[in-house]
Amino acid sequence: QLYVWQRQWTPAHQTALRDSRADFSTLHVLALQSFPQAGWSRARVDANLLRQDGRPLIAVVRLDGQLQSVDRHEVMAQVEQLIIDWQGQGLTLAGVEIDHDAGVARLPEYRLLLTELRKGLPASMSLSITALPAWLSSPELPALLAAVDSSVLQVHAVSNPQNGLFHVEQTKKWTQAWSRVTSKPFYLGLPAYGVALLPASSG
Repeated sequence: QLYVWQRQWTPAHQTALRDSRADFSTLHVLALQSFPQAGWSRARVDANLLRQDGRPLIAVVRLDGQLQSVDRHEVMAQVEQLIIDWQGQGLTLAGVEIDHDAGVARLPEYRLLLTELRKGLPASMSLSITALPAWLSSPELPALLAAVDSSVLQVHAVSNPQNGLFHVEQTKKWTQAWSRVTSKPFYLGLPAYGVALLPASSG
């Protein structure tokens, strides 16, 4: 499965979608974001390209981890309106995914949001979340994962930068630990990008 993570689409997306068809079955598309102070903003997706592509479509809602609190009713209203708007553009959603890098202490609050959201979504529409390995330390994790249909364990750029973008052996340990916590399906969020340290004019 493939993430399309741009707030504004360009003509290059047409090529990217076409060239990815043989390798990726499902599209997770950034759809909506909420940031401190800035509030809510929609990603400007190209609905025509998504309709033509035809692969199962998951709308991703990003709730910034720096938000002081998450208003469950506001999130519900925003997600419901997003679904209505995308369906009005001829897009058939297979699911909604919440991307929220909540701190471990806030997982009980997050679970309540996910429980309400699952009840509010159509039964035919899945609810998934991205998740962090740090959550493995929380006794709240099994209940949180039970509230959703699946999770995507983020295993890139989550450790000390000196360890690199992605560490294979550490990922294996996290994956084994995650499988002991939940019986629900889960995926690994793998990096499809690189990082570089570039010299400035000062060296």
